[in-house]
Amino acid sequence: MVNFNFSINIYRKLANLNRRTSYYRNPLIKNTTILGISLLISFLVNLPRTLIVFKIDKDDNEFLSFATFQDLIFRFVVLFLMCLAVLSFNCNWRERFNGISEKGMVFLTIGVDLLIFALTAALFLGCHDLLVDQPLTLLDKKLFLFVYLTVTVLLFFISKALRYRMLRNETLKEAAQLKEENLQNELSALKNQINPHFLFNSLNTLSSLTRGNKEATAFIGKLSFMYRYILLSSDRDLVTLDEELKFLKSYIFLMKTRFSDKFNVVFDLGSNYENFEVPILSLQLLVENAVKHNEISVSNPLEVSIKIENNNLIVSNKIRIRNSMVDSTNLGLANLDKRYFLLKKKHIKISNNTEIFEVTLPLK
Repeated sequence: MVNFNFSINIYRKLANLNRRTSYYRNPLIKNTTILGISLLISFLVNLPRTLIVFKIDKDDNEFLSFATFQDLIFRFVVLFLMCLAVLSFNCNWRERFNGISEKGMVFLTIGVDLLIFALTAALFLGCHDLLVDQPLTLLDKKLFLFVYLTVTVLLFFISKALRYRMLRNETLKEAAQLKEENLQNELSALKNQINPHFLFNSLNTLSSLTRGNKEATAFIGKLSFMYRYILLSSDRDLVTLDEELKFLKSYIFLMKTRFSDKFNVVFDLGSNYENFEVPILSLQLLVENAVKHNEISVSNPLEVSIKIENNNLIVSNKIRIRNSMVDSTNLGLANLDKRYFLLKKKHIKISNNTEIFEVTLPLK
């Protein structure tokens, strides 16, 4: 029977997870942090000039004696834009370069940061005298280049710290998502729970009643094995490919009993595949997806191919669109991809052309 206290505890855990992980789900955290740091650096660098402009610092300053409000605003905006561009690339835009190694990414980041500095210098030196009444002196130009180059180097190290923090937050978020999904699966199992002993005893009784019918006895035996596998593996996220294939072959037996020669699964797995791990029920989901969405008839039999190539498990079938509409939420493959990424840090690949539907599961 269902343990109601246990189910209530799961509801509480889910509520607590939602509260604890709301911070990590906020997509504005990165942008607001970058914006705040850019404003702070621009303010601090221009603070001495601000004190002169507003007559707060009464001492004469050789370098800032000509500072004006117009010059202050121009410098503040230019430095803010430079900081924003450097931090945004270092923390966000670089994510688009997934194929580059970490060492290559460092060199790319340094190159882009220096390019942004050069463009900022060109913008500042080219536009300052046009927009500000007070022209730049040679000393001020040298001081500007030194200060902004120093800020660029500082931004590089700040962005490294920010990226470490963001990656840590992403890891926490993924762990929280996985824990939440496990709790959701556990809760779903509770909702659909029936007494296993009652079911197995009923299947054994049914098997004894059909003992003279070998096909019926074999069918009941495979069905009993599948249910036992699901129950015993409910607390596991990953199973070996060997275990998953044994379960899949029981499912295939049930489908072949239903469709006879109109349904077939061809394996080409080679050897030494037993220790690869996949999310539980992933293969059965893919084969069931093929059965659900394709016509299976004498004129159009369905054949599903399961093979291993280059450490990838590939499940494919020829597309034979059913004439009748199929009730589908289109969430099966999306959920499998999400589970796969959370558990193995890789995405599945789906190829759906006009003739072949193919799903690739990375094994390494």
